[in-house]
Amino acid sequence: MVILCSIGFALFKIAPPYMDKFQLQDELNSEVHHAMANRSSQADIQANVMKYVKEHDLPITPNDVQVIAAPNSTTINVHYTVPVDLKVLEHDFDFTLTANSQAY
Repeated sequence: MVILCSIGFALFKIAPPYMDKFQLQDELNSEVHHAMANRSSQADIQANVMKYVKEHDLPITPNDVQVIAAPNSTTINVHYTVPVDLKVLEHDFDFTLTANSQAY
């Protein structure tokens, strides 16, 4: 019973950062396609990403977001770390996300 409770607790603590990661990846994919269609500047793209980050209370700073906007492509790279406290162990999960789009 103790083992099952421990596993359940660990999953309860680990699942939210991964869910946030998947949702952020979806947002980055949408943003990169939107940016290509509207020819958004790097500053506008980064502002939109940071707006999403603040709305979802993610541990990401503007320095963690790299935007490369060229005439025929846009790339967004995000690297961040989420500390997870499991009471007996604290582990840092590193996430690196990339979204890119190229005009043909």
